[in-house]
Amino acid sequence: MKKIFLLLLAGSIFFVSCKQKIGYINSTEILKDDLKKADSSLQLVGKDLQNTFNTGKADYDAKVKKLTDSSKLSSSEKESLRKEITEMATKLNTFANEAGQQIQNKKNELLTPLYKKLDDAVKTVAKDDGYDFIVDVSVTPFAFAGERHNINDDIKKKLK
Repeated sequence: MKKIFLLLLAGSIFFVSCKQKIGYINSTEILKDDLKKADSSLQLVGKDLQNTFNTGKADYDAKVKKLTDSSKLSSSEKESLRKEITEMATKLNTFANEAGQQIQNKKNELLTPLYKKLDDAVKTVAKDDGYDFIVDVSVTPFAFAGERHNINDDIKKKLK
């Protein structure tokens, strides 16, 4: 029992003697202006895609209405209209899937360089100022982190 106690005591003394320099950032706060610009661009892309989809959907709805009110259509005309409606539905579904992928690709295109630049700045500050750990509190929240460990301003300076 004494050996375990001494071992724990020695380990805790070693741990205390090895001071680690720790800092934290809030990447969302640091990048908020750039993230707003990216979001605006994504909104424009999304709006354009939505307008295109809505146009196709309106055409689809008109054909469905025509089929529903088809008392004056011949059976061959009805069959042709059903086939056309099925093709339109497939195209709309395909477009919706592709639009989602386009938005994701645009998001990656806009955000990847921002986070790369942030990562480079964090690594530079860590190296220059001797940090052992830098934590992003927007990703890993802490119950408490002293303001003296906040290095947002240092990172912002490197980003300019």
